[in-house]
Amino acid sequence: MQTMIEIQGGGATRKTGSCCGLQKRHSGPDPESINVDNRLRLGGRSDESRQITQSSSRHSELDSESINANKNRLHFDSKSDEKSRKAAFTMAEVLITLGIIGIVAAMTLPSLIGKYQEKQWKVAYKKAYSGMSQAFLRMQANDEVSDMTPTYTEDGLAITPSIGENFKTMSKYFNTVKTCFDRNASECWECADGQAGYIYNGGPDWLGCGNMSYAFIDYSGVAWYLYSNNEWPVLVDVNGFNRPNQLGKDRFVMRFASNNSDLKYVENPDIIQPWDDVITKSRWCPSGNCLYRTWLLE
Repeated sequence: MQTMIEIQGGGATRKTGSCCGLQKRHSGPDPESINVDNRLRLGGRSDESRQITQSSSRHSELDSESINANKNRLHFDSKSDEKSRKAAFTMAEVLITLGIIGIVAAMTLPSLIGKYQEKQWKVAYKKAYSGMSQAFLRMQANDEVSDMTPTYTEDGLAITPSIGENFKTMSKYFNTVKTCFDRNASECWECADGQAGYIYNGGPDWLGCGNMSYAFIDYSGVAWYLYSNNEWPVLVDVNGFNRPNQLGKDRFVMRFASNNSDLKYVENPDIIQPWDDVITKSRWCPSGNCLYRTWLLE
């Protein structure tokens, strides 16, 4: 009886048969198969090794580039830091600079502020003069101007009693917010701390401001004051009670006058005139340099 037996060995299977009994035949790995396997394994390893080598080479190149880039950046940052350190100011330099700026500001700011205020006063003065002129024209149109022929007292002082009436009539055309015609001029006009046509030299009371005079305040806050109810002139303070209350600065002098006469008192006034410029200190300009006419023409 012949029996077929499969014997596996080294990846090869052989069938053997024996008529007399079982025969075991061991066959080793096929040399050709081994060579193929080896070549496959070696080829695979070779490709893998090549890929690893190439990858390592690329990584090496990238690392080298990265190192160089970092070196360049560090070098650039170092130069930038050095430049910034050179360009920076020390605390002492900053303090010196601020001190210089402060000194320059202290020297220039008062002048700039003074010029700005002067411009404001000049504009307000022109507006006040225009307002008084317009009010007077309306008085004339309505035949409300009283005769201002001067009279004389026993001591030779010229007075014009009707000037007070003209002043009160004029106030009706200013949209007044407050009138002070009852011995209360200080409620409309700063008397105690302001100039009103006199110098502080111990002169008589009538040289200064008094509650007996007429005064009023118009809707824009401008204060008007009649130096004497029997005399000229009319004073205007363009910013009311606010300082400096100084003639030639925020206070100005005007009067009822005749266009054809330089007399202080005229029978039929027909114009409002500003006071002449006063450069030196005097009764109507205690501080000097009062440009009553010049400012209106500028």
